[in-house]
Amino acid sequence: MDAVHRERTALGTIVYSLISTVTDDRSTEVALNAPPLARLRCDPGATSHLTIDGDTVTLRELGDEETLWRSFEAEHKKSVGDVPQNLETEFAKALGRLQGEAAASLRLPKHGSVQSGLLDEIVKSPRGNHRDYRDALAKQRSARTDQTRSAQFNKCSELPTRSQQSRRRFSSSLEACVT
Repeated sequence: MDAVHRERTALGTIVYSLISTVTDDRSTEVALNAPPLARLRCDPGATSHLTIDGDTVTLRELGDEETLWRSFEAEHKKSVGDVPQNLETEFAKALGRLQGEAAASLRLPKHGSVQSGLLDEIVKSPRGNHRDYRDALAKQRSARTDQTRSAQFNKCSELPTRSQQSRRRFSSSLEACVT
């Protein structure tokens, strides 16, 4: 019994993260050096993918930097006006800081309840990727022209995005558990 207690103490709370559910419910904000914009915020509860309100840019989720930049650039042109030359660099710097500070909550299951935990999510990601690659490969093999094969190949090269997002979520969850 003492050995179990010592091991449990040595492991700390990280063991609980494996059965926990990740909940994206924490807002994070960093400075954005792009006057008149001063803050870049990630708010999982936001109703829109990207908004500019006053001096704050709000993203509902963190994802691919290029996609976020294109959305931000379009919204900036619409809401603020011309896009300054250094804006893309400042946006990328702020986004990097925001990704480093983003966090999620880990929720332990209630006694007696059965629900998917973090381990289940880890297993789902490769299964989903396997399914995506299998389908893309089947389409590529059945393509009749080189141009169609090339288009299917390019779609295959874009597929890892799902696992990258899962890794980011897992990393932030693990970090939340350890700190």
